[in-house]
Amino acid sequence: MKELERLVALACAEGATEAEITRSRSHRKTVFFEKNALKSLKSDSGAQYGIRVIAGTRAGYVSSNDAASIRDSVKEAVSIARASEEDPYNGLPAPEDVTMVDGLSDSGEPSLAEIEEAARSLVETARAYDSRVSVDSASVEFRRSAVNILSSKGVSLSQERSSVFYFIMGMAIEGSDISSFDYTGDAGVGWRKTVGGVKDHALRFGRAVVESLGAKPVARCRGYALMSPDTVEEMLSTLDFLLSAKNVQERRSSFAGKLGRPVASEVLTLKDEPRIPGLPWSASFDGEGVPTRALALIEAGVLKSYLHDTYTARKDKVRSTGHASGGGTSNPSLHAPILAPTADLAAMQGMMDKGVSVRRFSGNINPVSGVFSGVVKGGRYIERGKIVHPVTGTMLSGTFESILANIVAVSKETEPTFIGALPYVLVKDMDIVGETGS
Repeated sequence: MKELERLVALACAEGATEAEITRSRSHRKTVFFEKNALKSLKSDSGAQYGIRVIAGTRAGYVSSNDAASIRDSVKEAVSIARASEEDPYNGLPAPEDVTMVDGLSDSGEPSLAEIEEAARSLVETARAYDSRVSVDSASVEFRRSAVNILSSKGVSLSQERSSVFYFIMGMAIEGSDISSFDYTGDAGVGWRKTVGGVKDHALRFGRAVVESLGAKPVARCRGYALMSPDTVEEMLSTLDFLLSAKNVQERRSSFAGKLGRPVASEVLTLKDEPRIPGLPWSASFDGEGVPTRALALIEAGVLKSYLHDTYTARKDKVRSTGHASGGGTSNPSLHAPILAPTADLAAMQGMMDKGVSVRRFSGNINPVSGVFSGVVKGGRYIERGKIVHPVTGTMLSGTFESILANIVAVSKETEPTFIGALPYVLVKDMDIVGETGS
């Protein structure tokens, strides 16, 4: 932390009234496959600095990965602050007691050879499942990182982490019939525990793309959509935008002015749970060094809280919720969202008299206008609770507001996504359109 102390002192000597330095260092090892073959093995290290200064009520921010010129970057941040507009809500947070989340770093570290072995197992297991499976890309990565935050206000925090990440993407090919692209993957803290699931995910991927062969469009109808965890991840990205206090204050979020009011079906309960030990998306503190905490955002459809950093909290005269993402203009954002379950997945499928399951959604959810439109990928047409056939050339359309209002169930079963274990969500009254439009 001595380096950061010197940089904070330099910022203050240059005229900053408050200064904060964040340093993120990481070392990663990555193995990448492309078109069924080994493409690259890579090991690299780096550091990233975030320099935020306040001069009176003016703010400046500079990001740099050049340690050799970091002093110049500090001086540049002070110059930017002096040239910026005054804003009475600018300022750094005061230090708070932070209880560190356990289990965010594992002592084991694989060699590149071990990572290659895991990546090869991922690809070869998928291809061995069925000769029609083709892997477009796959990767396994191990990363060890450390973040340090030091400020002139007295914040002084460090957190070490390890993370393992892998994914596989591709399709199935049978003559001229090519399935939808699909992918799966997982993330974890410990090497052995996380890569222990590689073969299971490879088989799940292989099964998904093979079962997508022979797809056809469905006739236009109004029915149910059973959203997969990966699709729910996209929906949560839109909710992240809508819940950001910065977007609310700038009137870009339709949730503005709706605290304490219904914004979704009473089936929906959303919480952020960033303090669960041993998960790669957990966090002890946010990008400003404010301690994280469990936070109820939507309870039984009613909006309970926005996501705040220090700036937005001061503007609304509330306490920061510990959701600063760091940087000079970043939006407060979710750490580890969790949806409360309401039903078994089998029961949810049984509710569908007509509709589609949505493995992936290729399209757009505009968080400002609320327009929801795109193509169903890797989906299935379902009638009377039974899968009839895989679908292609089939679109969903509507508004995000109507999707939230029409959620009828959230599954007890979850699957890993890159933001945590997420459930399936069943939505009624969706406009489903086949490519013929009939």
